[in-house]
Amino acid sequence: MHHGRSSLRSLAALTLLVTTAGCSGTLVSETDVAADAAAPPLQSVEFQISGMNCEGCERSIERAVAQLEGVIEVEAFQEDARVVVTIDPALVTPRTIESQIERLGHEAVLYTGTTGELTTSAKTF
Repeated sequence: MHHGRSSLRSLAALTLLVTTAGCSGTLVSETDVAADAAAPPLQSVEFQISGMNCEGCERSIERAVAQLEGVIEVEAFQEDARVVVTIDPALVTPRTIESQIERLGHEAVLYTGTTGELTTSAKTF
């Protein structure tokens, strides 16, 4: 699991990282809360990947996607050929992530997981 460069650019991103690590924290500045309230919600997007058949592929995809501004977290799963990415949609789009993965020689298709169909929608949280 890799965290992107913009991991600490918003309160929502910091909160996600802290809670994912099993920790908790206390907000010190209320100014940060007001600024973060205007920020768009984070999204979790999932891609089906062709040609990802080893742990080396997982790591190279995670590193490449984590370099994109707006990527909060990325996890690749070679067993079921998928990549799950948490993004700030104001900074990065699913299409940008697809392009980054395709530069590595893999085909990436956005997947909803709800109906079993490949599509271009994303889950917001």
